[in-house]
Amino acid sequence: MKTICFSQRLSIKMLLFLIFLITLTGCKKTDEAPINIFLDGGFLSKIPCGPPCFFQITPGVTSQNDTMKIVQKSPDLFKECVYSDKYSSKNESWISCAFFNLSFQDQMVKSLDYYPSSEITSQQLIDSYGLPDSISVRSTSLLPDEPFKVVMQFCYDQINTTLLFTEQEGTTYKIDSKTPVQLIVYDDIDSYDPLCGSKKKTLKWVGYGEYVLIQP
Repeated sequence: MKTICFSQRLSIKMLLFLIFLITLTGCKKTDEAPINIFLDGGFLSKIPCGPPCFFQITPGVTSQNDTMKIVQKSPDLFKECVYSDKYSSKNESWISCAFFNLSFQDQMVKSLDYYPSSEITSQQLIDSYGLPDSISVRSTSLLPDEPFKVVMQFCYDQINTTLLFTEQEGTTYKIDSKTPVQLIVYDDIDSYDPLCGSKKKTLKWVGYGEYVLIQP
């Protein structure tokens, strides 16, 4: 068993992921639930482009104007989208769609995340991109009386990509070759570094098994 000690406090980015999910469920009510047709989003297939590009949107490269055009021209892909510029004082804004979220800063894409509709396992990930540069186990529990839950996160530095695996209850995360990826995150370099770049908050991958989040 591998023992890893991390703080229970959520990173700002992890908290934003959860806020995006809450926003998504409450923004718009329809008779039929939206269907996710992202497949792997190009992560393994590289169709129409590979990471950190998602349907021709790349953090740090694609402008806000070009992104809006892509989203508006592809309503079958980007469903139930809500746009906000509530953080305009910092030149920030975001888009929240079903299964997809994106943030802008200074008129450029800063970060995006999406939920693949086709299964991507940990072994497929390693076969395609090699061993992760670092990993972490993080708590997703927000309230003291909630059941304690954790996720495992893989970091790939060269492509500024973070992958979160499906949530598990308890303080131990067990990962094997078939553990599925739940969320894929692409960042620009400035956004990626606080999440994965700090070696004090991450650990090297040492193989499949159990990783324990120890409460401080």
